[in-house]
Amino acid sequence: MIFKIRNQYQYYLFFLILERLIFNRLTHFLSNSGIFTEDQNGFRKGKCIETAIHSFIERIQEALDKGLHMNVMFFLSDQSL
Repeated sequence: MIFKIRNQYQYYLFFLILERLIFNRLTHFLSNSGIFTEDQNGFRKGKCIETAIHSFIERIQEALDKGLHMNVMFFLSDQSL
C-alpha cells in the first residue's frame, strides 16, 4: 500500500473515498455508453423514486387521453412489506 493506515478511522475514510471514486467512474461509464436508459432511476443525479412515479403517472394520463387501455402489474417482495 502507498501509505500506512494508522487507525480504524483512516481505514474507514480510505474505503469511503475509494467507494465514491468507483461509483462515480461506473455511473459515468454506464451513462456515456448508453447502458442507462433515460427511464433509469435511482442511480442517476436528479432521478429518484418520485421522478419515476411522476413519469409513470404521466404515461398513464397520456394513454387515457388517447383512449388507449393499459395493463399494469405490480410485484411486491417480502422486504417491501
